[in-house]
Amino acid sequence: MADESQLTMRSLEFWGPGEEELARKLKERNVSVKPAGTVQRAVFQDESSLQDCLCKLEELTAEKVFVREAETPPDSGFSTR
Repeated sequence: MADESQLTMRSLEFWGPGEEELARKLKERNVSVKPAGTVQRAVFQDESSLQDCLCKLEELTAEKVFVREAETPPDSGFSTR
């Protein structure tokens, strides 16, 4: 059975012209970010952290980024597919 931290983690995939800037700024905020195939994947500790990021996207990067919420697998949320 997954522990409680795995049940609350949320992932966000993003790509586009501003993805490198967004990845850098999220890392500065102690968010785990890694490449996942052709996109970047950020793993947040809980729903409120994810929502906070979404609300502040314009502050984090002036360039366009496309985002989608991604399923977070129990192994840390990162995929190389």
